[in-house]
Amino acid sequence: ALSVAWRKLGPTTNRGISLPWDAVRDALDHMVQAAASYVDKEHFLVLWESLQVSAEQLSDAVGRTDEVTCGAVEQLERLLFVLHTLVSHRGGAKVTKPEIICKMSVQLIESSFRSASCSRLLLQITSSLLLGENISLPNVLIQETVQKIFSSRLEQDLILEFTKEMFTMNQFEQLFLPSLLRFTAGLFGCGNATSRHSALDVLVSLILAKAPPPTDGSMAFETYPLLFTGQSISSKGAEQQTVPELVLSLIKLPEEQPITDLSLSWAALVLLPHLRPLSPAAVLPAVAAFVNHLLRDIEAEKMGRAALFVARQALSCLLSLDCSAQLLSLVSVDKVYSVLRRFPTDASALLLGDLYHTRLSLSGVSEHLSHSALLEIYEVLHSNLSSNVSKIRLLTLRIFSQFEAEIPPLTEDEETLKAQSVFAICLLAEMVPASVQDYREKLLHLRKLRHDLVQRSLPRGPPGTFPQVPLRYLISMLFVNFRPLWDAVIELIVSHARGMENKDFWRVYYEHLEMVAELAEKELDVTDEDDREEDSGPRDEAGCDVIESGDVGVLFLDQLKLTSNPNERTDFPNFRSLLWRAMAQFPDRVEPRSRELSPLLLRFIRNEFYPADMLVAPTQDLRKRSEAVHEESEMALEEEDEEEKEEGASKQQRKALPRRAAAKQLIAHLKVFAKFTNPRSLYLESSLSELYNQLLCHQDQQIQRVALECVLTYKDPNIVPYKENLERLLDDKHFKEEIVHFNISEETGVVDASHRGRLIPLLMRILFGRLRSKAGSKFQGKASAATRSSIILRFLAGSQSEELGMFIDLLLEPLCHYSQ
Repeated sequence: ALSVAWRKLGPTTNRGISLPWDAVRDALDHMVQAAASYVDKEHFLVLWESLQVSAEQLSDAVGRTDEVTCGAVEQLERLLFVLHTLVSHRGGAKVTKPEIICKMSVQLIESSFRSASCSRLLLQITSSLLLGENISLPNVLIQETVQKIFSSRLEQDLILEFTKEMFTMNQFEQLFLPSLLRFTAGLFGCGNATSRHSALDVLVSLILAKAPPPTDGSMAFETYPLLFTGQSISSKGAEQQTVPELVLSLIKLPEEQPITDLSLSWAALVLLPHLRPLSPAAVLPAVAAFVNHLLRDIEAEKMGRAALFVARQALSCLLSLDCSAQLLSLVSVDKVYSVLRRFPTDASALLLGDLYHTRLSLSGVSEHLSHSALLEIYEVLHSNLSSNVSKIRLLTLRIFSQFEAEIPPLTEDEETLKAQSVFAICLLAEMVPASVQDYREKLLHLRKLRHDLVQRSLPRGPPGTFPQVPLRYLISMLFVNFRPLWDAVIELIVSHARGMENKDFWRVYYEHLEMVAELAEKELDVTDEDDREEDSGPRDEAGCDVIESGDVGVLFLDQLKLTSNPNERTDFPNFRSLLWRAMAQFPDRVEPRSRELSPLLLRFIRNEFYPADMLVAPTQDLRKRSEAVHEESEMALEEEDEEEKEEGASKQQRKALPRRAAAKQLIAHLKVFAKFTNPRSLYLESSLSELYNQLLCHQDQQIQRVALECVLTYKDPNIVPYKENLERLLDDKHFKEEIVHFNISEETGVVDASHRGRLIPLLMRILFGRLRSKAGSKFQGKASAATRSSIILRFLAGSQSEELGMFIDLLLEPLCHYSQ
């Protein structure tokens, strides 16, 4: 029955009847998957034997006539598709005789009649056999299989694709690597640029998988020997070259000629520490000259981040080849400092600085790691301590920790304690991951940064310099997306707010408030086109013209993009909420700073809250997007193309925050202002007061509640006596009861007649907001909202006519400008 089923896969063995062959393949593939899930391995022998017989029949049919060959190859491909499904199932758990399947695959690979897709399937089957955790093959057979694949007439790209899949194979170095090195040596020897680039690509991919370059100065320089035999593989005139010499020649570039393609040099620098035979003495001068060439071009602003990425790889190559202390004679300190000044927040620049200073520290070169040198580099890199990217924080802290900071001597009571600089404490905290298992250990280190405890760890320096280090680092911890850390970190920030000089504290804190406000607005300004521009990566950089470098160029750009765009996603809105939430715990320290705080709140309302909540916004753009584009294009210059006009207009289209997120941010802002004790002395007080009154009419009762808190900070004697009544009106649980008791008619005497002039307008705004609210609490929904509306309208019957007029004015406010 199985043999009959396999014959139905194509016209070669199923003559006379034409079937939908791909549908038959999918049906048999599903059958095989189901069988693999439910049938035991020992009962699979009959299935494997029938597959083998069918494959042999199709292999024999190939080559008879062109028509038969074409049909047989297509049918063989469908059979191999089913075979691959079975071989790859759960790591080869159902393969009964892997040696026979392996030999059959090799035999088909060696045959001359194959399509590219058929060849790819054969290599996938072979890789599944060699990598399967439930498959055991003799080492001799594995070596023989690998050698036959590399010596076959398969396409070069397919073999290299297969090679990259095999990097994780057990005993790769013994069974696979020798054949791979012979194959790549042959590619280097062809004299064909494409083949050489493919060989470089596969070797660099191998090194990045097996012995990647260090990502910080604490990591060891691993070596993964790639031993090429000494035969010459190419000729330049009369000069013969080995593979290592050919790779070394890729970094020997003319001094005066600008570098347009850095990918080949980068590939060479990744490989050089691992190539054998090659003496370090032959490599060091060339690498040192190349890294100095790059650093000079970066310093002269001829090249940018791409060159910096290659320079850090060159320094890593230099340090792995030379373990001595002669680094200063090869690369000067001034060049490294110059790079850090130009790119203080770039991960490549910081890694270059970390590798360099770690080697200086290990070599005992103390004159460049003195306290004065620390002060100099601190001025350049101090803002990285509060970076949202953990890698930048880590590398910066590692650089600072290499210096011999002068810490004040311990007192007699503290002599038992070990002196530890603030940078070392922060570094220990940074190295502990924020996870459920480890966050308590992280908090142990962070608590040492409390203002009173950290004083003995601060290096000497100008006033206000090093005291900001723990504060900056604690602020950066609010970027970490791990809730259990936040409350503890806010508590530590509060200790600095209360202990530091107010001027020094506010300078650092306001810097972050301003930064995150700009980032939030920038995020809303980003259009889809801007997103595409960011995704295009660093292709326009100097040194990134990699069109002629083939696969190596693509790999270079991918690695460069990974470095320049870390995968960490930062929740900036949450960071801003936490900063404002922390401020609510020390309002007395920030109230004098209203000249900066008030504009921040009003700017948030204008640029972020209004676009998100159209019920509150003073204006709304009712044009359709196409109309807006047309209007923008009319304003453009006449000589521009229509495409350019539309492009310019699309950039003006802003995104908007979700309404709920905007409301949450607004509440965090207002809670700080609700804690102030002297609101009349605030900067832009009239605008703030107007805003509070406007938000009392908001349909969200949480916003109403915090706006009421802000109004109550004025301590108006006409309003304060009714504070509890007003708060209960904003609570769904007590609303009905309160609105009955809080009768505003003159007969009841609940409201003093002298208070009505100030209280009633406020009350009308609150009730108007409650009337606008469409949703009820929890599961009551619209029915509750309708009930609440009828209660409010009955309640208004007790008001005076001019007070009722205020409510009518609120209802008609959106239209009142038409009557003027």
